Amino acid sequence: MLQFVHKGKEMRLMEAENEVANLEAQLKVKKELSAKACALNNDLSSYDWTQTYAKWDAWQDPEEIAQLEQEATDKKSRALNAHKNAMCDHDHSAEQRLMDMTTEEKLLECDRFRLLGNRMYEQGKFQRAASFYHRALVYFEYMFPETKFEIEEHDRLRTTMLLNFAACHLKMMQYDDVIHNTAQLIRQNPRHVKALYMRAKAYRFRDEFDKSICDIKQAIDIVKGEESEDSIVHLLLRELHLTLTKQLAYRIRMKKLSKAMFAEKARLVGSRGNVSHNLYDPKPSRLDKSSDHALIMSQPIMHGMEELYAIVQELEGQND
Repeated sequence: MLQFVHKGKEMRLMEAENEVANLEAQLKVKKELSAKACALNNDLSSYDWTQTYAKWDAWQDPEEIAQLEQEATDKKSRALNAHKNAMCDHDHSAEQRLMDMTTEEKLLECDRFRLLGNRMYEQGKFQRAASFYHRALVYFEYMFPETKFEIEEHDRLRTTMLLNFAACHLKMMQYDDVIHNTAQLIRQNPRHVKALYMRAKAYRFRDEFDKSICDIKQAIDIVKGEESEDSIVHLLLRELHLTLTKQLAYRIRMKKLSKAMFAEKARLVGSRGNVSHNLYDPKPSRLDKSSDHALIMSQPIMHGMEELYAIVQELEGQND
């Protein structure tokens, strides 16, 4: 009996010791895990996570890259198709018809437009005449002469078209176009008297007297050096006389305008010096009546001396 009791005590003691050993082992494991967790936390707190994020940011999914490339290709393809469709919407039949024509056919068509333009010009329909000349000039953009005859006919017709076109613009008072058309001829041939004469007239109407005088003197020098008709020389000299007269009238008018302005300013300054002077002066100005219009800036520049004005009017009537 005592042996069984003693054995039972030993077994309970062993169980208690085993339980204590297990508890100590568990505690040791917990301490080790806690130490590892602390060490890991310290490592994580000091670790630069931006490097990891940068690596992930730099990484791209191959499928996503392929999808983006496909979208870019589709977008480029749509843009090209839209451009082709936009280009195809324009009717190129007229240009193609011109390109298919031979040089001889183009020259004949230009001459036909020239005759139609001349007919309209003779009837005083300058706008319609200009449209025919312009249509003729379009053909020269698509004309490529090869033979000597074609080159000569091309140059002759083009010169005629530009001169006639400029004449229409001169009648319609479109002086910028006159200068543009005649300048093309003068660049091609600086001794073209008629182009110089027409450009000089355009400059005169625009009150650019120095340029007008330069062109007309150049034309006179060319004519005098060649055997030309007296009527051409007379026409150029009359144009030069008219331009010089108009320039003189302009200078006199500007001189009178300046004189009138200074005289009026002096009168106003003198009136301010007198305190008792009335604000309203019923007496007429000391300026002569001929300078009254000079103070109106909207008046044409021809208003100057009446004698020169009459001469200019008479010369312009003869020149037309």
